[in-house]
Amino acid sequence: MLKKIFERVIIPETAFQEVVIKGEEKGYLHVKLIKRATQEWIEVKTLQEEQKKESDLMAKMAPLGRVEAESIVLAKDMKTPLLIDDLIGQRVAKSYGIETYWTTSVFLKTWKENIVSKDKTKKIIEDLIESGLRIKPEVVIELMKKLSRKY
Repeated sequence: MLKKIFERVIIPETAFQEVVIKGEEKGYLHVKLIKRATQEWIEVKTLQEEQKKESDLMAKMAPLGRVEAESIVLAKDMKTPLLIDDLIGQRVAKSYGIETYWTTSVFLKTWKENIVSKDKTKKIIEDLIESGLRIKPEVVIELMKKLSRKY
């Protein structure tokens, strides 16, 4: 789905480690899809030393995780939009002028652009919640309302 919306997707090495390596250790099923995508079209980037210093400082100044801070630094330096589901991360990224997306906004975009059907979009959201994506109940309700309307 991301491949159909964004020209390219880049993740920091730490995101790969957190999602794929730790996910494999825990036996998460979606990890195989993500791992294959990193071999085919998702680019995994190792930060340069100066970028690591900047992300470390950012993580200390704002209560951000390492992955979020590194993602923000990469997006800033590469002048690309950022997919981030952390509220503080969203705010920090926007303070740098970075265009940001929530995972849920990507689903709505794919539905509005007829890339994915309404039923498939609802199923994806349900599956992600079941797999551990934390979405506030009021956000889920609002998403389902939007998916019930016609645009």
